[in-house]
Amino acid sequence: MDQQEGQQADSARIGGIAVVGVVPGTHDLITVRGRRLLRVAELLVHPAECGIPLLGEAPPQAERWQDEGAPEQPQRALAAARAGRRVVWLTAGDATSANWLPALSAECAAGGVPLTVVPGVASAGWSNGRPLEGCRILVTRARQQAAQTCALLEQRGALALTMPTIAIVPPPDLAPLRAAVAALRSYQRLILTSANAVAALAETLELRGLDARMLAGIEVCAVGPATAERLRQLGIRADLVAKDHRAEGLLELLPARCVPGERVLLLRAARARDLLPETLRRRGAQVDVVTAYLTTLPPAEQWQAGLAALRARQVEIVLFTSASTAEHFARIVGDGLSALLAGVTVAAIGPITGAACRALGMTVAVSPPTFTLPAMVAALEQHFSARESTTPSLARTH
Repeated sequence: MDQQEGQQADSARIGGIAVVGVVPGTHDLITVRGRRLLRVAELLVHPAECGIPLLGEAPPQAERWQDEGAPEQPQRALAAARAGRRVVWLTAGDATSANWLPALSAECAAGGVPLTVVPGVASAGWSNGRPLEGCRILVTRARQQAAQTCALLEQRGALALTMPTIAIVPPPDLAPLRAAVAALRSYQRLILTSANAVAALAETLELRGLDARMLAGIEVCAVGPATAERLRQLGIRADLVAKDHRAEGLLELLPARCVPGERVLLLRAARARDLLPETLRRRGAQVDVVTAYLTTLPPAEQWQAGLAALRARQVEIVLFTSASTAEHFARIVGDGLSALLAGVTVAAIGPITGAACRALGMTVAVSPPTFTLPAMVAALEQHFSARESTTPSLARTH
């Protein structure tokens, strides 16, 4: 069952300030969240006694200001954030007790500048930041489908990178799909397994000069909320919507016995499980399975940058949204998959995707109880919140 969404969307650049506490004296201890923020800083403000290993965590191109206690420094940092830069301000001890923080917080709130406060390792766990703040997440979805995923992650403060491992293409022979769409009114039920299947249906209708009126009197079933939303965008309301992107979810909603001779059209990917059509046939339905699209390996220029980021150890999470994304990822990486993913959190959207990852030798650390993207993001936040509350991190030496 295909479980993909959206392409990277261009968005306006938003800066922000992160005030990060470090352990007094050594300045070599920093929380996991603090280290993540430091690694993507564009402007770093730091005490004079900060060690070289810790300062080396920031990108080499980041501008560095030594914190000399000048009264105008918070205003300068605020101006940089307003200009769209990511400012990280290291402070000794508990970041929440910095004497200039209340005034800075008030000005950030008034100016709409995001402010994150990350206490030191030995401090209390209060923070107004977000668990995924500054976290680099690699999205392996098809290029034209990653936008919604990236936007959802970036709303939570993550830095979304794209490495499309699949491309969505039409089947080589379009005749079966066109014939099925032309005969829509001979079916009592239409099942669409993904937003990609909906897109294929819409394109075929348009090419034949038809529209959604062809679905009048047909029960339309969607596998997963994203599929139903794509239908809604076309002006079609799904009669049945599985709560997640699995055949099992839809089968629970369908009657245990079909009307004898009931005709069902199932539009899906070329590679998919046969659980849905086989179960419906056992229930008495006549099911026509038609390939609406294929998943294939995209050209190298689409995934080379993501692979380079992985090899440069600039990725903390790899997100897989289907078995195909995981399988093609393994094909792209080739030998050395385990070494490349050492220290990287692997997240899989559901049990089918998770099983594919494990079969390839990956260790899945995060998988949501509900197999949707919002649930996936929530599971990632929960995972990193739990980890940060118990695990301090030593800054690496370079």
